[in-house]
This record gives sequence, structure tokens and C-alpha cells, in this order.
Amino acid sequence: MTIGVDIYGKIKGKFFLQLLTRIFKSWCFVMTKCDCCSTPFKWGEILKKNFFYGPITCRNCNCVHKIDVPSRFLTTLFSVVPFLLFGMILSPFHNIFFTIVVALLIFVSGMLVTPFVVNYKLVSK
Repeated sequence: MTIGVDIYGKIKGKFFLQLLTRIFKSWCFVMTKCDCCSTPFKWGEILKKNFFYGPITCRNCNCVHKIDVPSRFLTTLFSVVPFLLFGMILSPFHNIFFTIVVALLIFVSGMLVTPFVVNYKLVSK
């Protein structure tokens, strides 16, 4: 018996199921769309809003979307955790400058992937 799965093999918890759905969606490289008019958000819009978890306004119908909690977790998982893990624990370099540069490259590459992973939900029309 593993964590998140009961004795009948069913996945427990809505959060865990949403997390798996978002990870599967990221493998297909599907961008988030507006819930009102199905207009896809631009990659750059999502990337800018991911830094501070800001709301996105649809450019077609002006609906406001906000990042949900599992997506905040995934943003942190893809960007901050590898950055800290490499910078503090796994650094094979003895030069602090080179370690910081490589850690920042890991952070940036993680942030470049996050627009494909995050999901925004409708807040107001």
C-alpha cells in the first residue's frame, strides 16, 4: 500500500488527483485556456504572472483567472526546489560564482517549463 492509494487501489484526495492531472497535462504541452471563451493564454503572460502568482485577464472577454493551489505547488516544485537542492546540497563545484551561475540556470529552466504545468481558475467575469 502506497501513500495516496487506499486498499482498493483508488486514489485518495482531490489534491493528489489534480496534481497527477496537471503533470499529465504538462507532458502533452497543453496551454491553459480561458474558461469563458476558450482563448488560450500566451506563454509569456503565464510566465510573468507565475513569478508573483498574479491573476491573468483574458484579452478576449476580460475574465479574470487566478492560479490555484496545486499549480502554486508545481511552480515551486519545478523552479525553486531544484535551485535550492543544487545550490545547497548537490553542488560539485568548489567555485561559489560558478555554483551560483549554474543554480540560476536551473531556476530559469524550471520557470520556463511552468507555463505548461500551471492551471488558472475563473475568479470573475
